[in-house]
Amino acid sequence: MKILFDYQIFSLQSYGGISRYFTKLAENFIKLEQKINIYSPIYKNMYLDDQILKNRLKGFRIKKYPKYTTKFIQLLNLKLTNKYLANNKIDVLHLTYYNNTYNLDKKVKKILTVYDLVHEKFDYFYDKNLINPKIKSIDYADQIICISNNTKKDLLNYYKVDESKVSVIHLGVEKKKNIKEIQFDKPIILYVGYRGRYKNFTNFIKAYSTSLILTKNFKIVCFGGGEFTTQEKKYFKELNIDKNQILQVSGNDHQLNQYYKSAEFYIMPSIYEGFGLPILEAMSCGCPVLCGNKGSLTEVANDAAIYFNPNDVESMKDSMEKYVDTPELKEKFKIAGYKNIEKFTWESCAKSTIKIYKK
Repeated sequence: MKILFDYQIFSLQSYGGISRYFTKLAENFIKLEQKINIYSPIYKNMYLDDQILKNRLKGFRIKKYPKYTTKFIQLLNLKLTNKYLANNKIDVLHLTYYNNTYNLDKKVKKILTVYDLVHEKFDYFYDKNLINPKIKSIDYADQIICISNNTKKDLLNYYKVDESKVSVIHLGVEKKKNIKEIQFDKPIILYVGYRGRYKNFTNFIKAYSTSLILTKNFKIVCFGGGEFTTQEKKYFKELNIDKNQILQVSGNDHQLNQYYKSAEFYIMPSIYEGFGLPILEAMSCGCPVLCGNKGSLTEVANDAAIYFNPNDVESMKDSMEKYVDTPELKEKFKIAGYKNIEKFTWESCAKSTIKIYKK
């Protein structure tokens, strides 16, 4: 069985959950002796530099696309991919994102992974044109993989999809070892990634600002998500949060793991997630997790996290204060986190995905 991953997500993300998912699938397919190739003529993704993938990858990386060239690069990638598909026999094409479909022999089976229904559930935040490619991809696919039961439920709610062609396969994680901690002048609360819209970052900051015990004894570190905007800085000032109390840093996955290892706890205040991979990443580093009780988060964290209502600032504040006021909770949820991640492995994810291909 000849399997191909297309270029889409690798040309969009330097780092990120979706591109990590596909590279981890590819690595495990190789270990399982599957014929997997990745065709990504021009890409910027850093995960593809992994040595294990080199012999299965066709394309070259540009660290940063020159200004005004992104659209041209995407069109060139599409043209070259169509040419590649016309000249090479494959059995399964696994689309890595929703932007493009291809003219294929009917014998080639098309697989699509649906990560979440963010654009549909929060359509007032987004341009409606963003949803159209997803609709096309959903109709195009022979089989659809959802990364959580919650995402499957949302998919069937928003689209007329034959349930028999939809399967749920959870993502995976690896337990991290030998990670060095970073020393800070105060314990840190860690927030990771994008801070806008449904991520509910502003409610988290408000909850922190209203707690004397938190503002006096803890700093916030925001990893990734870009530098703080002028609007965010203004918001911090309005809440009397000193600029030394909240930091924004960026880095690679190894550095992120060091922050997980060093944090007092990781917080995910989202009001919706398709999965919530950072929860498992935090647990894999021995970092206790506090998160909202919406979307797929309870499905992923199970009984290994402290939950709060993300729409209720008081609920969030109370959960954080209860955690820091009860020292024994740190060890309890560290151990619970290690136990929870045993349910989520990339090997299991890969084996279940192969079963879908064969189906």
